[in-house]
Amino acid sequence: MTKPRVVCLVGPTGVGKSAIALRLAGQFNGEIINADSRQVFEAFPIITAQPSQAEQSVLPHCLYGFLKTDARFSAGAWGEKALEHIEHTAFPVFVGGTGLYLRAFFDGIVDIPPIPDDILTRLTEACRIEGSLVLHRKLKEIDPAYAARIHENDRQRIVRALCVYEATGKTFSWWHSQTPPPRDADVLRIGLRLPLDTLTPLLARRIDLMLEAGALEEARSEYAVFPEGTLPGWSGIGC
Repeated sequence: MTKPRVVCLVGPTGVGKSAIALRLAGQFNGEIINADSRQVFEAFPIITAQPSQAEQSVLPHCLYGFLKTDARFSAGAWGEKALEHIEHTAFPVFVGGTGLYLRAFFDGIVDIPPIPDDILTRLTEACRIEGSLVLHRKLKEIDPAYAARIHENDRQRIVRALCVYEATGKTFSWWHSQTPPPRDADVLRIGLRLPLDTLTPLLARRIDLMLEAGALEEARSEYAVFPEGTLPGWSGIGC
């Protein structure tokens, strides 16, 4: 297979990745491919700041808003879909705030078996009741190497690591040691940044604009369909 050639735009929330991607891809008749794990969910275009319909009509946008709130979607699955799009465009531009997606695509990611829903639900509830500090201590006993890499308040990663261990009998560190070799690709990575004192008021204004655009109504509408707060689509900070 021909070596993939990709441009990646990365950076913090609110730095302007989507707008710059639109200009860049437009210059070269390209295609924008979402690499943000929250923007894959259909129900939250406002809350996850997906490109508007007007922006998406200018040139092809892929992997935005195509999953239901209850759908589970791994970084590996995203990589397979992204590769399909790359093979059919001359100038693909990845735009993302999810480093795991990009690391999985370029550096390789191990194929961990799916976690049964009952294990995920139970450990998520345990984290809610007992707190992340308690579960982090449990993780430290099971997998001290991985526990040392993540913050004791990082609920999502703590629960994920405990789920993997309970479901497979192997630690997250063991699974990571099984990672396949990096993908052979030509990639230009462009990191965008702003000083924090410049970015902070922009983020505050961004929240105001989301509320004005109907973010609260968006959440209420989806909550009527999927009230389970532990579902994947609800895991974004805005939600």
